[in-house]
Amino acid sequence: MIGVALALDGTQHLPGAARFARELAALAVPRVLVSHEPQAEALRAAAEAGLGGAVLASLRFPAICESLGLPADRIWVVSRDWEETLQEAAAYDFRLVYVSDAAGPAALRAVAAGAHVVARVDDVLELIREPYTRSLLMLRHMMRTVLEWRPGHAIMPEDLVER
Repeated sequence: MIGVALALDGTQHLPGAARFARELAALAVPRVLVSHEPQAEALRAAAEAGLGGAVLASLRFPAICESLGLPADRIWVVSRDWEETLQEAAAYDFRLVYVSDAAGPAALRAVAAGAHVVARVDDVLELIREPYTRSLLMLRHMMRTVLEWRPGHAIMPEDLVER
């Protein structure tokens, strides 16, 4: 399983944020919004970006792992703030995505540190496609394997399709 932590950067507009939130919700990807701002300001920024209704947590990285129930290496931290947010996340071994529409020095430092650089928040969907698919296939394999060990009990792929 993978998770996503989207750092809200004050009132900056996040291009593609509404589509990003809709698609993550449709895929049931665990996600959390995090912010340096006080709760009220963070809620306002989330609503302005089209992200209302998601969970908010403080920008403490161990708390993000607890909130999503995943280890740091399974969580993608997405932010426009390389200097403060993503550099701290790197110290905890999160997967990093720097949102920047310019190829400046911060973008070069991000790439050198192993971060992905995207121009829009919804570009992250393409980055997480393969890890998300792999995690679902592994979960399906585990469920099938465990249930097949019990005589007469198995889940076939066609049983998982909603009708």
